[in-house]
Amino acid sequence: PVKSNTIDVREGDMAYWRVCALDEEVLKALMAIPMGQRVKIAAFDFVIEEALMRQDERDDAGFVSMEYLEEACRNLPVMRSVTLEFLSPTVFKVGNSDYPFPLPALIFGSIAERWNEFSTNGTFEVDMVKAMAEKLVPINWSAETRRYNITPQRGITGFVGRVTFDLREITEDLRWIFILLSEFSVFTGVGRLTGQGLGHVKISYSQ
Repeated sequence: PVKSNTIDVREGDMAYWRVCALDEEVLKALMAIPMGQRVKIAAFDFVIEEALMRQDERDDAGFVSMEYLEEACRNLPVMRSVTLEFLSPTVFKVGNSDYPFPLPALIFGSIAERWNEFSTNGTFEVDMVKAMAEKLVPINWSAETRRYNITPQRGITGFVGRVTFDLREITEDLRWIFILLSEFSVFTGVGRLTGQGLGHVKISYSQ
């Protein structure tokens, strides 16, 4: 149960821990963890009882290469809109300040930068992606700010919620870029401090 923006964890509770690996060696290490292994998350001890690695076991599980992801998104039908649901607080650094608002240029610029960090096949011109993203209209959105305590002494304010962007101001031959970046964000998260659990995203789109 959630109380005052905290989770009350009790003995015997079951938790799902989603781990994304963008490096093959890290992936191999994760796959080698034996069932029954005890792990410590924050102040709590958990025991790994099961590892779900295929999409038929759980929708957000599976393996895919960046090259395959790019090819698949290029070959999708032309999409009319894309929806991003931010499941954990999401925040961007603008100047010296944290910016907890879903501006499309910040969202897709952040993901493009992350793509460039890991891609060995091709990169995006981030300024171009940001300029195109400024054309995206949020045709439906519902979001709110939420405080997230990284440590007992340090907190950060981000936004959670859902936003749907209209892609029709982007030429049809370039819309796949925003679908690709959205798909990639499921693995990397969006914005700052994704390694601490911020910026977790689910996506959907429509033709």
